[in-house]
Amino acid sequence: MIKKVLKLFMLVTVLSVIIFPAPSAMACDCDPPDSATEAKEVATAVFRGTVLKIHKNQTRSDGERYDEVLFSVSESWKGMEDSQAKIYTDSSSSCTFDFQVGNEYLLYPYSRDGVMYIMDCGRSSDISLAEEDLEELGKGTAPINIVDLEERQLGGVSVETVLKWVVGIVFGVAVLVMFEVRREKD
Repeated sequence: MIKKVLKLFMLVTVLSVIIFPAPSAMACDCDPPDSATEAKEVATAVFRGTVLKIHKNQTRSDGERYDEVLFSVSESWKGMEDSQAKIYTDSSSSCTFDFQVGNEYLLYPYSRDGVMYIMDCGRSSDISLAEEDLEELGKGTAPINIVDLEERQLGGVSVETVLKWVVGIVFGVAVLVMFEVRREKD
C-alpha cells in the first residue's frame, strides 16, 4: 500500500513539474544610451534629486504595481522646474530601480500617461556613480517653482481626503437637521 502511495505521489510530482513549470526569471535587458547627452535627448527630464519618501507597492487602476518616489530637486538640465518631483518605478519588473530614502540620484525619467517613470535600464544612477555624466552635462539650473508634493497622511489616507469627507458628512447632517426642524414645524 505504501509503495502505491509513493508511486502515485512521484507521478503527481513529475506531472506537476511538467504541466506547471517554474516561471523563468528575466534579467533587465536593455540598451542604455552611450552618453549623458544621448540620454538627455530621449529623456523627458534630467535632474539631480534626493529621495524624501517612498510609497512602495501601490496599485494602478489597471492592476499594475508600482513604487511612487518623492524627490527634492536640487539641479535640473531638462524638463524640471519644480523643487519636488514624483517619479514612478514598476515594482514588479526586473528593471525596478532600487531607491533609498536620503540618497541622492541623477535621473533621466521618461513620461507615460502624464507621469514620470524610471527603470533600472539607462543612465539614471546614484549620484556617487554619476561623475562622468555630471561632468558631461555641465552646470544645471536650480528649480524655479517651490512646490510641496508631500501628501500629509492620516492612517494611510491623505489629510485632504479626510477633510473632504468631514465637510461632506457635516453638510449632510446639516441638511438632515434642517429637514427635521422643518418637519416638526409643520
